[in-house]
Amino acid sequence: MGQRTNRLKCRKVISGIRKKSFGMSLILVMMFTIAILSTSCESAKNGEITILNEVTYTVIPNDALDEFPLTEKVFKSWFVNDKITKDGQVKYANSFEFPNENNNGDFYKWSHQMFLWMQSPTSKLGERVFESKTFFGVSNEENGKRKFIA
Repeated sequence: MGQRTNRLKCRKVISGIRKKSFGMSLILVMMFTIAILSTSCESAKNGEITILNEVTYTVIPNDALDEFPLTEKVFKSWFVNDKITKDGQVKYANSFEFPNENNNGDFYKWSHQMFLWMQSPTSKLGERVFESKTFFGVSNEENGKRKFIA
C-alpha cells in the first residue's frame, strides 16, 4: 500500500466520523498514528529514509537594537572579586535592591544575574548553587499550608 493511499484512507475515515466524544477523538488519533507509522515503516524497509530534522540558524542582524546594554563594569560586579572568569562564582542578585522605578532592562539584568548565580559553582567541589542547600523545595499543600524542604 502506498503512502498516498494511506493518507486518502485516513482523510476519508476522519471526514466520515463525527467528533462528538472524547473516545471517538482518541480513536481517530490512534488510527491516524497507526497509518503514519505503517507508511514510515514501509518506506524504511524500501530504503527510503527521510530526514525530518534540519539544522537552522538564527542570524542576528547587524543593525539589531541594543536597547538595554550591559556594561563590562556592571557585568564584572556580578562576580565574586569583580573578576569575570569561566565557571566563576557569581553573587546573587539582591531582590531587595531592585529599583522601584524600573524598566524591562532592570528586570533583564536582574534575571540574567540570577541565572548565572544559580549555575555558578559553590565552595564545595563540583557542586552548583542550584544543587546546594541554598535551594529548597516546597511540599504539596496540606490543610492550606506548605512546608519548606531542605
